[in-house]
Amino acid sequence: MSPLLLLLGMLAAAAVLFSGCATPEARAVRRGDIEDLEKFLAKGGDVNEPQRDGRTLLHVAAEYGQSESLEFLLANGAEPDPRDPGGITPFYLTMAIGRVDMGRSLLEAGADLRTETSELRTPLFPAAAGGHAEAVEFLLDFGLDPDHRDAQGRNPLHMLGKNSLTGIAGTLIAEGADVTARSSSGSELPVHTAASAGAYELVELYVRASSPEILSAEDSHGDRPLHRAMNSSINSRSSLNTMDSILSLGADPAVPDGEDRLPVRIAVEELDSRHLQLLLGYGASLPRYVRDGRPGKSAQRTGLLHIAARRGTDDTGRILLERGTDPDLIDDDGDTALMISVREEKWDFFQLLIQYNANPNIFDMEGKSPLLVALNRSSLQSEGLNSMTQTLIQRGGVLPNNYSLLIPVLENAVANENIEVARLLFNRGISGSAAGEDGEPLIFTAVRNADADMLELLLIAGADPNARNEEGLTPIMLLGDNTKLGEIRDILLRAGAIDPDEENSGTAGSEESEDPTKKSEDPTKN
Repeated sequence: MSPLLLLLGMLAAAAVLFSGCATPEARAVRRGDIEDLEKFLAKGGDVNEPQRDGRTLLHVAAEYGQSESLEFLLANGAEPDPRDPGGITPFYLTMAIGRVDMGRSLLEAGADLRTETSELRTPLFPAAAGGHAEAVEFLLDFGLDPDHRDAQGRNPLHMLGKNSLTGIAGTLIAEGADVTARSSSGSELPVHTAASAGAYELVELYVRASSPEILSAEDSHGDRPLHRAMNSSINSRSSLNTMDSILSLGADPAVPDGEDRLPVRIAVEELDSRHLQLLLGYGASLPRYVRDGRPGKSAQRTGLLHIAARRGTDDTGRILLERGTDPDLIDDDGDTALMISVREEKWDFFQLLIQYNANPNIFDMEGKSPLLVALNRSSLQSEGLNSMTQTLIQRGGVLPNNYSLLIPVLENAVANENIEVARLLFNRGISGSAAGEDGEPLIFTAVRNADADMLELLLIAGADPNARNEEGLTPIMLLGDNTKLGEIRDILLRAGAIDPDEENSGTAGSEESEDPTKKSEDPTKN
């Protein structure tokens, strides 16, 4: 987080905490209700007694800009320079909101403007961060050091993160603030914090006040101002403008950041096509491979097109392809950008790669083709082939010869009653007698689904109507006495299924024909 946001966030958090547990007298101070404050004093109230958060009523008056409350409290014995648990004084708070008039009142009452917080910050820090030019001038006139360093080695310039604060920055620099001051915590220059905030006018000011060499300065993470400007958390236009300013001032567009990522890689991975185009316009080149930044993949290589494919940023992909990036480059995972676009279902990016004649028949390390991956997606829907599958077929996409990779797709198709996918697989040579992952022939699934069309297709493709599952049942046995499944029964019988009812009656008749024979033998014995 930037020093500016951290500082303002601490002040805001303190205000929220206080507002949630404010005493009646504190609420009176916030309202500027002098009558209620007089009643508080009449009952023996102590204006210097700390509130629940450790602040006094004078802190409350200063923070909320209630000058009448502040004057009343001072007139009734309030200590002018109390410190809260963070070392913040009422005078510090008046400078944070730019109330010079209230600050003067406190100084006249004996407050010390040089009192530092527990972070060793003087009132010049919040005055500058808040953009209060009058307060800054006021403090400088009283001799506060414009280059004072806080506990983290930052000077007031480190607190600035808006273009609107360029005037204040100029004033501080003119009075002696060092633009090359490095913080002790992150080894940051003011130009780093300005770049992170997208404050390009501040960046330009700092370069003019020193030299373009500060654009080569690295922070403790190894990042230069250009890398800090390529921060996806700030407004995209601010990031773009700041990058443009930094590059126009001579920054190298090809220096990697502290994580060994080239600026073009950051643009492709985190930003958009405009950032990439800007870098290329300033002379950045496109490497064939970059280090894969995904978890567990840091030692592997990938391509910029692969990264763009995962994000589905087709505008960026188009720039890469127009600049000569190989659409068929294989990364260390064995994937092409086309395979990634199919696997991640990035339709627009897929179309872009097809437009640039990406090869549809480069298999991955598991032996899967793009068509197989797309077909598996189709098998999960109830009907038809998805657009990727149709396009790959039109482009000559093939399926692997390894049937063990095709069977799971067929199993999905049968389960989801997708006749088109099943037909395509049967046309590629898969037998209808195939079994699913649990070992049960797929004909059982079609019967359970009462899917007559799929059942007929399976039988045509070679399914055994008398196959048995682990329970010893045949497909027709699943029907039981359900007369509503007559069509399924008829299909099975026409295919040669043995009806268990007829089989049982035939067995009974055979036993009865044997009895007369036995009886005819009895007289002979007599």
